Amino acid sequence: MSLLNLYYKAFREYREFTRNDKGCVKQRDAIKRANTDEDRLESIRHICHIDEEWIKQIEEGLPFIEKAIAEERQFIKNEGEVVIIEKAKHVSRESLEHLSRHSEMITRLPEDKDATLTPDKIYMVERLSDYAVYENRFLYMLLCYLRDFVDLRLKKLLEFGNTYKSTLKIRKKVLTRHGSININTDFEEENKRDPFSVFDKENLSFIERIESCQHIIVSLLQKPLMQLVSKASMLKPPITKTNVLKMNVKFRRATELYEYISQYQGDGFTIEEVKKTEAPFSDQLFDEVAEIINLISFVSYMHGNDLMEKLEREYEDEKRKIEEKKKADILAKIQSIRDCADKRNIPIEEYALLLEQGLDAVKEEIAQMDEFKKKVDSYSTQNIALKEEKAELKRRLSALDSDLCAKQYELEQAERKFASDVEKVENECKQKIEENERLASVKIEQVTNECDQKWRELNQKYEENDKERAFIAGQLRGLRLEHGLDVGEDYTTKEKFNELEKEYEAFLKYFKNQWKLTKKQIRMSLLWPKWGDKDEK
Repeated sequence: MSLLNLYYKAFREYREFTRNDKGCVKQRDAIKRANTDEDRLESIRHICHIDEEWIKQIEEGLPFIEKAIAEERQFIKNEGEVVIIEKAKHVSRESLEHLSRHSEMITRLPEDKDATLTPDKIYMVERLSDYAVYENRFLYMLLCYLRDFVDLRLKKLLEFGNTYKSTLKIRKKVLTRHGSININTDFEEENKRDPFSVFDKENLSFIERIESCQHIIVSLLQKPLMQLVSKASMLKPPITKTNVLKMNVKFRRATELYEYISQYQGDGFTIEEVKKTEAPFSDQLFDEVAEIINLISFVSYMHGNDLMEKLEREYEDEKRKIEEKKKADILAKIQSIRDCADKRNIPIEEYALLLEQGLDAVKEEIAQMDEFKKKVDSYSTQNIALKEEKAELKRRLSALDSDLCAKQYELEQAERKFASDVEKVENECKQKIEENERLASVKIEQVTNECDQKWRELNQKYEENDKERAFIAGQLRGLRLEHGLDVGEDYTTKEKFNELEKEYEAFLKYFKNQWKLTKKQIRMSLLWPKWGDKDEK
């Protein structure tokens, strides 16, 4: 028996004792009449309207995905290595072709001319099957997308459809002949496992279809092929439509489902909020609330005055009196049966035997009915327990799937952040290298300019020194010639004559400079005295 049924049964039996009692009726009426304007009950439920189109698309596409997985597309990789002949398991065509190109692997001839020629080493080829081809990775990505797509919408649907909220407010001050009762109640409830779901038959059918799709998707992800493919890197949109995805019917329909899911907008359902308000309360609700208030008052009074033992004794005495009355009624019925038997002239023993046989038959039927009822109650209890266990498992599975999605999202975020950090570090390193290269080039250019400047200065200084040396040499030779001395060298060769010409040019430049100074001195010695005489006059 569910809790709702149990509470209803207990509350109804409680009301059977108090409904028509004059004192209870009077107390309930006093509570009902007090401050009715401030009593308020609000309840909120949700009605879901599910779009069938996306469910239909997924149901039609899943069989093609399953058939595409069953193809187990693979790529054969040949990996070979040279091994000693003792480790060779089998010889293939590639082994013979390799041996024909590498005769150095045959290092000795057999002693017997008729014996088989055996090489020391041989090339072994191992064929490996690689299932992580592009098409299989696409199927795995599509199944992951479908799983997240379905789980997200199913979780929201169950959350809204099974959520019930209520708020109860009571403000009353009840005056009695001997005192007063003040009631201030603020009751709020939010139940996310409403046993009376708001889903109608059509929506329940949609929910079952969505759950069926969810189970199929999970089972497909558990296929051995998908488990192998899951170890490879996940594909990221946009996808490349290979020839298989375009030409193979199964893969083409899977591609169409992927495009539908990836472009789908919205939640796939709408939620309508239904709010119910009772203010003031109806007569029935007033009566039931007043009954609960009286019960609270009784419990408070009983525990406040330690009346539990006294009331328990009185209850047991009343119960014993009722049982004694039942026994008296049974004895009276037995006496009535005896009188009836005497009137009909039937021996009492025979009459009792007939009654006992009839009673046994009735008891047997009652026992069968009780046994059947127990089985029904047992099946009902098991059914309720299984439903609760199923709901709990669904909730845990949904929570685990949500955690998995969250972890996968965190992993993707971490991978993106790692890639971004790597790219950032690479850019920084590249910028630093470019900056260093630029600084190095600037430094080199600066050093080169400084070297060129120093070289020009040294070259200029050398030229000046060379000119000064040529002038001094020319002056020396001129003095030697002036005094009739021999110059001591022959200047008829080209190199000597060029040197002599440089000395002449240096002397000529010196002569011109000295002539300028001399003319200036002559002008000063001849003209300045005349100008001085004019100033005196």
